[in-house]
Amino acid sequence: MSAAHAGALAELLRILGCGEESAALAFEHLGNSWHDTSIRSALAGIAADERQHQLLLAGLRESLPQARQDPSLEATMRRFFMRLADRDVLVHLVRIVAIDSAVCHILGALRGSGKPLASDVRVSAILERIHRDEARHVAIASRCAALLLKSPRGTEIAADARQELTQLLRLRADSLEALAVDPDRLFAQLRTGAAARRAG
Repeated sequence: MSAAHAGALAELLRILGCGEESAALAFEHLGNSWHDTSIRSALAGIAADERQHQLLLAGLRESLPQARQDPSLEATMRRFFMRLADRDVLVHLVRIVAIDSAVCHILGALRGSGKPLASDVRVSAILERIHRDEARHVAIASRCAALLLKSPRGTEIAADARQELTQLLRLRADSLEALAVDPDRLFAQLRTGAAARRAG
């Protein structure tokens, strides 16, 4: 991996790594909110996966250049992840489904054939593992929140969450571009995904 690609990945991992930490805490909390033991177990398993993702990304970051200091980005990330939470467990789950499905799309774009990260065996393997797990998490969380997710209110909640994620990622659009991902196209696809969920 070139120095430019490594630096761009380091910048993106600031957002993705923060997301894994937030998701782990969220699924631990959500798991404790359910009486159904099978759902509690499934959500606890997701929380464990997210903790593993944190470790994988932390190990990866150690081999990359240090990301530049950016208090504005840190503050924006904190606000974004805090706003995902809700006293209504189902609303919280719908937002997580929206974000995790978007992350799957982002990871797919970064790992695409011919992209710089696809040629790095270690990086590609880590991102593939996370991508696979996140897709499974989306499926489980979607089943838990199916009624709200399929409602007009739920689809609006999901669309809003994806839109806010897009705004956060815009702060690192240059890093996406450095990794051969067209940020405008990616953001449009994320918005389209939200619109498709509303239309469905």
